[in-house]
Amino acid sequence: MVARDHSPIKPLVGGYGFSNGIKTKTIMSNILSEKTLGRVADILVDQLHIERAQITSQAAIMADLNADSLDMVEIGMKVEETFNLVIPDSQMEKVITVGDLYEALAYHLEKTGQPV
Repeated sequence: MVARDHSPIKPLVGGYGFSNGIKTKTIMSNILSEKTLGRVADILVDQLHIERAQITSQAAIMADLNADSLDMVEIGMKVEETFNLVIPDSQMEKVITVGDLYEALAYHLEKTGQPV
């Protein structure tokens, strides 16, 4: 288990904020459609060779799901390709949990006018 940083929350994008898996506003898994959540889960299952049941908003992608830094890059690229958008590296570097990935995806889907 990785110790969480309990420093003040810093907004990542738009009006949504999170820091090291600590949510400050709406949990994106409640806003994203089941189809979108399923597509993200498919990416994680395929890339990390994990069971779907392991995927929760609170799961730390590297610590809990055993991703390495290359996996994180691949996950980011697959999300961008799947949803036809760009998530800047500076934002992907702040993705710690699956919930953080949902946050970044939801923001960029809304930004590009795509359904969430």
